[in-house]
Amino acid sequence: MYETGYGEELNVSKARYWYEKAIENGHLKAICRLGITYYEDEEDPESAERAFFWLNKSSEIPDAEGCYYLGMCYHEGIGIERSPGMALKYLTKSKDLGYEAAETAIATVYYQNPN
Repeated sequence: MYETGYGEELNVSKARYWYEKAIENGHLKAICRLGITYYEDEEDPESAERAFFWLNKSSEIPDAEGCYYLGMCYHEGIGIERSPGMALKYLTKSKDLGYEAAETAIATVYYQNPN
């Protein structure tokens, strides 16, 4: 709710607070959602590293959406050096877990890295 502003005023700080509380209580999907809040934050220079940290944890669960966003971190160089190979690894894992958007992202990585 706070992350999207649906039903509440948009407040990413509150969203992160509640995701952290959820993680403390064992809610695994909150790990991915917290990582995404950092992935989408273009204002804070430290967000890239935090996004990578939380999305990497999410991929270990494994969470399909978390694997997708971790693959995009590798593809775009968010919080980590760009690596098409690692991007494909995590995007493929995401696709295999049923995250449909990963298929388009895989094609994009291949298209932008023809070697």
